[in-house]
Amino acid sequence: MWDRLPHSGESLVAKRVFREHGGKGLNLGLGLHRLGAKVDMLLAVGADDAGEAVRRALVAEGMRDDSPCVRAGPLVATTYPGRLG
Repeated sequence: MWDRLPHSGESLVAKRVFREHGGKGLNLGLGLHRLGAKVDMLLAVGADDAGEAVRRALVAEGMRDDSPCVRAGPLVATTYPGRLG
């Protein structure tokens, strides 16, 4: 979290971090499940604390946690600045 948004080309150091599970597939599957639909999801999660947190979140929602594909390996993150660069 920041006090302000960064200007173009500027980097800011966050004062605190807020983590939430998400992504189009997870959000859609969870929403449909909450509406009462039977949902089976095919997910890939990391073999780390974040991946385990996703699996715990599925169980907390009453969903199965045996479908995520758990993979160990390096963390890869990609960002695209868009047309505003």
